[in-house]
Order: sequence, then C-alpha cells, then structure tokens
Amino acid sequence: MSRDKEEGGYKGGFELDSPIGKVKVDASLPPSAGKSFARAVELGFSGLFPTTFDRAKNRTLKARIDEAVTNKMVQAIDSIDHREIYAALLNYRLREDANMLEGRAEILAIAAEQLATPGRGAKIGGDAHPISDDFLSHFWRTADRISNAEMRIIFSRILSGEIARPGSFSASTLSLVATLHPRDATNFELMCRMALSNGSHSFVVVNATHADRPHLESNTVTSGTNIGEYLVDFGIDVNDALELVSVGLCRGIGEDEHMRFDRLFSSGPYELAGRNVAFKPGPKALNKDRPSVGIISLTNTGNELRSVISLEPLSAYESKLVEVLKTADIDLIFE
Repeated sequence: MSRDKEEGGYKGGFELDSPIGKVKVDASLPPSAGKSFARAVELGFSGLFPTTFDRAKNRTLKARIDEAVTNKMVQAIDSIDHREIYAALLNYRLREDANMLEGRAEILAIAAEQLATPGRGAKIGGDAHPISDDFLSHFWRTADRISNAEMRIIFSRILSGEIARPGSFSASTLSLVATLHPRDATNFELMCRMALSNGSHSFVVVNATHADRPHLESNTVTSGTNIGEYLVDFGIDVNDALELVSVGLCRGIGEDEHMRFDRLFSSGPYELAGRNVAFKPGPKALNKDRPSVGIISLTNTGNELRSVISLEPLSAYESKLVEVLKTADIDLIFE
C-alpha cells in the first residue's frame, strides 16, 4: 500500500497494491486508520480488478452489464436454447453482484468521510490494533443484506467506529442491525435521544426519589400510570418498550432497575444527545436514606449501536427530567 503522508494523517487518498495494478482510494485519513481502512477495501473487493472498484465507486458498474456482454460469455454452450437460458441467468447474477459491489463502495465512501471529518467520526485510538479480518468478513456478509439507505449509513458508522477503535463492535450488533424492524429502530432512536451515557453504560432516567418524602414518593417523567408506561409521553408505550427488550437492546421497561444517587454522581461524566451534562446534588440528595433514580439501561449491544446514531436532543423529555431531578434536590447542568 502506497500513501502520501502529511502531518496529521494521509491527505488526498492512498493506493492499494495488487498483482494486476493499483486501486486508488479517495480518502484523507488519520494515520492509525489508514491501514485498517485499506484492509476493509481489500476484503470488500478481493480478487477484483482495480477498474471494477472504480466503476463500483462511481456507480457505473451495473450500467456496463448488457445483453451483448452476457451473450458473448455463453457462446461456447452448444444448444441455442441453453444459451438463452444461461445468458439470462448470468445477466441476473452479474447485476446482483454489481448491486452488491456498488453498495459496498457506498458504505466505504461514507465511512471514509466519517473518519476524515473532525467531530463526526469516532475518535481514533492512538495505539489501536488493525481491524480484524474476522470482523470484516462478517461485516461484509451482513452489510450485503442491507438495501435501505439509512441503514447503510448506520453500517458505515459501525465500520468507521471499528476502524478507529478495533474491538468496539460485536458480531451480534451487526446481525441485529441487519434484521431490526423499522418500528423498533425508530423507537430505539427515541430511547437513545433520552439516554445518558458515560461510554460503557447508557440509561434513561424514568423517575427519582422525592427529596422530602423519600419513603413514600418517586416522581416520574411521564403522565403514564400503568406498568411500563414511563416514556409514553415521548412516544414509547409499554409494548414498544417490551419489543426493545425482546430484541436485546434494553434490559427492562423501568420497573426493576434503580441507581443509587451516590453511584449516579460518581459514574460520570455523562453525555446526553451529544452534549456533556453533570449532576449538582443539594444536601437532601446527599443523605444516606437510599435515594435513587429508576432507570432503563441499554444492553451492551444497545450501547454499541447508540454510539453510531446521530442524536438530536428531545426537549420535552429534557425539560421533564430537569423538573423531576429538581424534586430530588438535584440540578442537571448542561455544560
């Protein structure tokens, strides 16, 4: 692999060496990401001519597959009738492969953009190991099943995140994204917009112990009164919450999981929809009377997936969260 190196990374792209020529990759990447990105291209287009990669990248590959090409490829078949059948089958197979390769090229282009743009891609680990071939093989097999443009963007972000910090994403996350129902995907995005995260643990606060009546009352963020209706005011009812549990994105529906205030205060710093937040406890929140917040935690898979979703603040939830925490003698500070 030959590259043009400038201070801070590789600018203007780099070339992948192959026995039949060089494949040019149009990407300016940080140094630690270049080798892993190159490997992703190599495994995504292994055994293909450089021109095939270029045509897939420019979405002209499928346009070059026409009847004359396939008819010429089956001239050696003796039976004219068989030639027609095989030509149709070959044409279909070539177009399917072209769609696959153009989809891979699209994912690589978006991943390169994520890695090259400060503040948009994952932070690059300075001592990161190269991305594993096992991950890339599973990634491409799974990504080939995706036709939805929005889900391809998610896969691109997973790839850029794994290139930046190998080992960040599991095979189960890839498989789940590929099979996730659109309604579950929408509800999970809503959940993530409300989730506090310290990197290793992400959770949604659904209630908090009242400062003046700790044994009797917890204030909730919603008007729902039935079991599991903690987020109904924000578009997630109990059935939606149960579905997210069943697909392995959330650990519960808010009934059985609590976090002590002292752990809440000591486990930061936290991020909420792309902004840093901090808790400022008052004297009542610091007493030893076992005050806590009720939470809905994301699973490890959910936490991985949250890291690649672009999150917009949900102002209705944030306003209610500030109000509920205030009754617990806690100020939520947006930094």
